[in-house]
Amino acid sequence: MLTINWHGEDLTLCPDHAVFWAAGNTLFVADPHFGKAASFRRVGIPVPEETTAADCARLTCLIETVSAHTLVILGDFLHSEMGRLSVVKAILEEWRSGHLDLRIHLVRGNHDVSAGDPWPELEIECHDEPWVFGPWSCRHEADENAAGLQLSGHVHPSISFAGARVSCFWKRERQLVLPAFGSFTGTHAVKPSAGEEVYGSDGQAVLRIPS
Repeated sequence: MLTINWHGEDLTLCPDHAVFWAAGNTLFVADPHFGKAASFRRVGIPVPEETTAADCARLTCLIETVSAHTLVILGDFLHSEMGRLSVVKAILEEWRSGHLDLRIHLVRGNHDVSAGDPWPELEIECHDEPWVFGPWSCRHEADENAAGLQLSGHVHPSISFAGARVSCFWKRERQLVLPAFGSFTGTHAVKPSAGEEVYGSDGQAVLRIPS
């Protein structure tokens, strides 16, 4: 993990594509896209079935490692309406049953508009963007014209480093864009401007990548 100070707030960047805000005991993730593999298989595309369960296990590990009391999901909880299958619901309900004391918030993203809010049994509080939480303006998609310190996702940022492409945290003047949490998601190459910073993550470590 790598802790940075951004506008006076300490944020810990986690190798598993999450940000921990210790002052608020809060873990932030973006773009889990639960049920994406299931929706692909539903239309006959042969992809692995285990991604939702594996991503839930990763999330549990993160929550336990940092002892988070609150989880904020920055959009795209479900991938699509076709992913709203009983098997996906069962996996998520089982995961939720192991974290009954965890308060969970979802800032709706573009995929959530079509997929719909999470099942009520998951007890997730849903908000339209922007949702103000502490010092943060929580969004799915960053808005360069909006005020506040923005935490967002949507872009699935990545960057080339040492001959490989890695997901990254993209720190701009007033925007911190998180990498996609979901393991079955694509990435988008970003080109940081002068004064911006990127922190690459290969799932094992977070490293500041020089411009």
